[in-house]
Amino acid sequence: MSNFDDVLSRIAYVEAGRALALYVICFNLAKGDKELSSNFKVESPVESTTEDISALLRYSPRFTGLSTKGERTTYWNDVACFWWASPQIFLGGCAAERIKWKITETPSLSDPEFEKSFYAQQWSWVDLDRNPSDEQVLEETIDGLDTATKQLESHWKAVDILATTLLEKSQLSAEETFQIITANIDANQLAAERKARQSRPPGKGKFAVTQPVAPKPRVAVNYEVIQDWDLESSHFLQCCDGNGDSFPFKCSVCGHIMVFCYECDTLYPDLKNTTIMQLHIGHFSCPQCNHEFEDDFMKNPVYYVTPTEWKQAGYESLLTETAKKKLPSQ
Repeated sequence: MSNFDDVLSRIAYVEAGRALALYVICFNLAKGDKELSSNFKVESPVESTTEDISALLRYSPRFTGLSTKGERTTYWNDVACFWWASPQIFLGGCAAERIKWKITETPSLSDPEFEKSFYAQQWSWVDLDRNPSDEQVLEETIDGLDTATKQLESHWKAVDILATTLLEKSQLSAEETFQIITANIDANQLAAERKARQSRPPGKGKFAVTQPVAPKPRVAVNYEVIQDWDLESSHFLQCCDGNGDSFPFKCSVCGHIMVFCYECDTLYPDLKNTTIMQLHIGHFSCPQCNHEFEDDFMKNPVYYVTPTEWKQAGYESLLTETAKKKLPSQ
C-alpha cells in the first residue's frame, strides 16, 4: 500500500469510527424518547430495534455524511457540539484507527486523533465552568478511549464495511452512512448495551459526564422558565411539608422533567405521581436515561424547563393559577 493509500485508509476508518459513535448516540436518544412516550414501560432490553433512518437522523441535523476529502475536524466538532458530545465522537475515530492498525501502546498527545479527543474533553469541562488539571483530563480521555474501543470492537463489522465503502466512493451521504451501519450492526446487542449502562449505579467522585448532553447556550438565557414559586406546594407535601426549596428541571440528555428539593435532597422523579420520592446525597442520575448530573447542574441553563416543555409534558396541574398563565395557549 502506498503512503497516499495508507493516509486515505486511515481517514476512512477515522470517519467510520466517528460515524458509529454518532449512530450510537442517536440510537440511544431514540430509545429514550420511545420509553418516555410509553410512560417508562419498556417491553424488553432486546425489543425490535431497527430504527427508521430518517428518525435517527433527526437527532443529528448537522450531520451531512462522510468524506475522505478535506479537513474534517471542524465539521465533526460542529456535528458533535449539537449534543455536546465532541469527546465521544472524536474518541470513536481514535478507537477505529487503533483497532484497524492494532495499536496497543498507551495513547499520547503525539497521536493526532487522541490529541483531538483530549482537547475536546478539556473544552467540554471549560463549557461547564470547570477547570480540571491536565492529568485529570488525560485520565478521563484514556478511560473514554477504553470505552470507545470496546464499543467499536463489538460492532466492528459495521465500522469495517462503512470504511471500505467510503474508500470506494470517497463520499457518503448521511442517509447512506446510517443505512450501512443499520444493515451491519446488531441492533439487539446495541439495545442490550444501552440497558446495561442504565442499570449501572452512578459513579462516585467522578467528574466525567459519560452521556451526551444538550449544548450549553452561548448567550444569556432570555426565555421564561418554570421556577420554584410556580409550583403548587400541595403536590409536594411529602418532604419539608411543602415548604422546601424546589427546583423544577429537565434532564439535559433525554428531556425528562423532575423536581428536586435541595433543602432536603429529595428528588421527585415522576411528576405523574408526586408521592414517589428518592433521597439523594451527592451525585445522582436521571431515572430515565441514567445521565449523571454534574455538581452544579442547577446553575446550567440546559436543565431549565420552558413553559412550552412543561405543558407538552402534561404537568399544568402542578402549577399555581398565576403560573399557568405562563403556558402557551396551544
